[in-house]
Amino acid sequence: MRDAAALAALALACAFACARAELHPHNVRIAIAPLPSYFNLDLAADDHCGVCEEDGTDLHALFAAPLPLGPRLANLSAGLAVHFVSQYALEALFAAQLARSELLVNSSAEADIVYVPFFPQFAWPCFCGERHARVAAEFAAALPRLLPGADARPHFLVNGMMDAFSPLKPEAVPALSVLSVERAAPPRRFWFEEPEDARWGPAAVGAIGVPYPGAVVRRARAPLAREPQPGYFRGLAARKRWLVAATFLPRYPLREALRAQCAARPGQCRFTERVTEEKGVLGGSARAVVAALAVTGRAWFCLQPHGDTPSRQGWYDCLGMGAIPVLFDAAQLEMFPFQHALNPAEFTAFVPRALTLSEGFNVVDYLGARYPVRQRRRMLERLHAVQHGLLYAEAPLAAASLRFGDGLGRLADTDDAFTMALKTLVWKLCTHGRLPRARCHPAPAALMPNVR
Repeated sequence: MRDAAALAALALACAFACARAELHPHNVRIAIAPLPSYFNLDLAADDHCGVCEEDGTDLHALFAAPLPLGPRLANLSAGLAVHFVSQYALEALFAAQLARSELLVNSSAEADIVYVPFFPQFAWPCFCGERHARVAAEFAAALPRLLPGADARPHFLVNGMMDAFSPLKPEAVPALSVLSVERAAPPRRFWFEEPEDARWGPAAVGAIGVPYPGAVVRRARAPLAREPQPGYFRGLAARKRWLVAATFLPRYPLREALRAQCAARPGQCRFTERVTEEKGVLGGSARAVVAALAVTGRAWFCLQPHGDTPSRQGWYDCLGMGAIPVLFDAAQLEMFPFQHALNPAEFTAFVPRALTLSEGFNVVDYLGARYPVRQRRRMLERLHAVQHGLLYAEAPLAAASLRFGDGLGRLADTDDAFTMALKTLVWKLCTHGRLPRARCHPAPAALMPNVR
């Protein structure tokens, strides 16, 4: 019954949104492929392996209820909110957002691009590897029957993360573009055991990197002020209590070393152990999430060591709270999304992993010496300028959110992570001749030859 009600609500939302999209001929038109629920809702409905603990989180919701901020998060930037969001819900978030978008049209024949609502890796803690792998193989084998128009116009899907154990490999569905938090698969499961200069696999054909869904989200897509009030960044600097904050589960040698180095500088570094699903609550309790974000917002830097994959949800919570992410692997910089429109080196710090693990090294001392206050303030200014494009918004995609033209290659004041992901997809399709030249005019290839 729940699946039937969800599908009925989806159809109603699509019908309303489609009527709005037809009124704006210059917008990018999106259709949703009629995929059986076996490939999406059924995968998220039950715990088939008995490994997912019930935590009260509605993974079908676009965003869970806002968390109470209180005085500890008073320094959160205007226009932002904090939600209890699973980092594994990327596929469902996109499905819900597109279903209520004003860009929708009624059929694939009317669309410029077609969204395929397949959930290959939704809700990882409930993930049953064998079952998901079987469904992914069935999906790839049945693609010509499920999506008979995939060769006629571009189709895309969202894959939670492209790691060594992802059940769906992009090469298995070459006709589809794939939005994923990782643009390339690692050389092997424990990729971080490789030398730092080891060759990373090439980005999958048609793969586009997107941000993790984080706890910090945008309330709306209202234009942001380009220039904060005078003295804004001086005031922000004055509120910094610690030089460094760190929130993670201390596993893997790098994380253990960073925790020890932080503990050795208690007046400058604050460590908060992240509560994870293994401890019974997906992503930690609401109180733990707010407490960790409060610490992050009062620090200049937040340490972002790798997990199973180079990128982390913590990157985006860190950016949302106005702290500078510290990366430790070249692969992390490589995987940062939307590099055609922003340069992560301008608002992230980098410390080589080998140096961090060397005897006698302390990351707190290094960051304090390497990045003086004036440079940190400049980095925060750049972070403020791009922050909104890396955070997902609660508000639905409006009619003017995605339009053809050279604006596809730039970060606009009204963008969020949803619009940037779709703009990057359309721009890449234009540069590769997958969309009609008349729709892509002016020709974007000369304006942005390298889309990541």
